[in-house]
Amino acid sequence: MSPQRKPRKTRFPCCDTTAPSNCPGAISKRGAVVSQQGNRVFRGFRWGLIPAWWSEEQRQKQRLFAARAENLTRHPSFNRALKGKRAV
Repeated sequence: MSPQRKPRKTRFPCCDTTAPSNCPGAISKRGAVVSQQGNRVFRGFRWGLIPAWWSEEQRQKQRLFAARAENLTRHPSFNRALKGKRAV
């Protein structure tokens, strides 16, 4: 760490600033992100796609993360993104 750089805990006020050891943004794992709403804050997040038609119970249980290219057209969750986006 350079002499001018403050430790992460003082730059981002939070109770826990430990970064996850797994791949950032992996499905169902909590990751770290810097949120800026006024002050910069270190927060936890979960990555994934939540289809609009899922019930609240389903939303809490799981999130979709990825699909194989050959199966994209079979998943209603990815249809809208596939039709409207150049890259999914």
